[in-house]
Amino acid sequence: MCKIIGNIAFTPDKLTEITIHSRGRTAPIDLQYVLEDGTVIVPYDQFLWKNRVVDEVAYIWTSNGPVTIEKKLDDVLPIPGCFMVSLESPHRCEYTLDPEFSPLGPLRDGDSRQNLINFLPSLIEQIGGIADGTEIVLCNPVPYQASLDRLMVKDVKLQKALRNAVWKGLFRGGFRNDFESRVARYKPAVVLNACTYDLKKESLEALKSVRYHQGANSFRLYATQHPSWWGAHTLSPVP
Repeated sequence: MCKIIGNIAFTPDKLTEITIHSRGRTAPIDLQYVLEDGTVIVPYDQFLWKNRVVDEVAYIWTSNGPVTIEKKLDDVLPIPGCFMVSLESPHRCEYTLDPEFSPLGPLRDGDSRQNLINFLPSLIEQIGGIADGTEIVLCNPVPYQASLDRLMVKDVKLQKALRNAVWKGLFRGGFRNDFESRVARYKPAVVLNACTYDLKKESLEALKSVRYHQGANSFRLYATQHPSWWGAHTLSPVP
């Protein structure tokens, strides 16, 4: 059992104390963040509002495939009818590695981005295509580094049990409502739920809730793997 204590900003102007329990093996966390009883103390700026990874329009769709742009969805919105890829939460590559811990953007891992570019055309073809000029949005249901990779000893691989516990704590603690609100504001025509397997069900329930409340003006919803695992596979429509 790993007890994690810290503060999190669910809104720009409010910090909330949060306690999360991970039932997996004790993660290899740097001892500077661990008390004698094993409690992990999260740095004050880990979950500050300014350190969240903001959703972005990453591409514009054309007949020749995706064209790269970078439009942060902080004070602006995508064009209605966008194509949204729902991810999971930022990890190592989504932040600078210096002490500033500055957010970069969603899906910054080179292999995952290349998978997105390589396989997005075939996935879009499977759903019947989208119009030229459609904006492709990358969105993390939890916009903070749930893996706590920053707290780990150097070069440790992803600790899934810890990531899952923190993600669920943040999602259930307030970010499900925030995620649903973002999706509703973005007005997508198509959403790919590409959340990792262990967390896919909860993100899918949130997306289905938004779709239900939108009624006839809702989006088409599909389930797929996280882009880090994209390969020769098909989409699953979500009824």
